[in-house]
Order: sequence, then C-alpha cells, then structure tokens
Amino acid sequence: MTLVQRLNASGSANQPGNDNDHAAGFADAVSLPDEENIADLVRRTERMAILVVLGMGGWLMLVPAIYLV
Repeated sequence: MTLVQRLNASGSANQPGNDNDHAAGFADAVSLPDEENIADLVRRTERMAILVVLGMGGWLMLVPAIYLV
C-alpha cells in the first residue's frame, strides 16, 4: 500500500464528528457584495458603538448624584 492509497483510505478519519463549514454559512448570511455596502455597515456599527459608550458614561455620571441623594 502506497502513501497515496493510505491517505485516500483514511481521508475522513481525521475530520471531527461535527464537520459543519461555518465559514461558508457566515459569508452567505452577510451577503454584502459591494465595498460601499461594507463601508456603510462599518459606519453604522461605529455610530452605534459611540452611542453605547456615551450612554454608559452618562449613566456612570449619574451614580454619584444618586448616591448623594
């Protein structure tokens, strides 16, 4: 038996039991074909992150006022 025959015989023996291909599913789920769409998605994500950070900061500034009251 040659090395090539051995590799073909045990080709699927080294794969895990759950061999789902998650990378292909993620690319299909996002489906952003153009760079403009990707740039728009990044801009919206950045704006949301800024709003979240500012909101958290606002609530943290209210903690001392609540404590004093």
